[in-house]
Amino acid sequence: MSDNSVSLTTAQAQITKWKDYCEDKGLSNRVKAINIPLDSLTPLLDIEGVASIRAYIGLPNNTTMAGLHLFIVGVDSEGNDIITGEDEKSMIMDFNAPCPATCDVNSPLNI
Repeated sequence: MSDNSVSLTTAQAQITKWKDYCEDKGLSNRVKAINIPLDSLTPLLDIEGVASIRAYIGLPNNTTMAGLHLFIVGVDSEGNDIITGEDEKSMIMDFNAPCPATCDVNSPLNI
């Protein structure tokens, strides 16, 4: 397993660049983060052949970024999205818990 960790300083610098980018574009209500409950990922991690997960960003309509949804799917070792499980049930997980509504107000990453 690779170590994809970064320092707090690196994360803060890149988060600040995202904040500045949104401000420069006049985007209000920028999404700072999305909370992903671990138990919601379990069905994806339990899929036979899943090698990673992929996140897609979507909006239900022309709303602000506060309405952002994160759609997560399993990905096989060849890079293909796994859209349905063995029972043909959708394996696309929808996360709509964007920050600022779900922020940790004391986090040093909440810039």
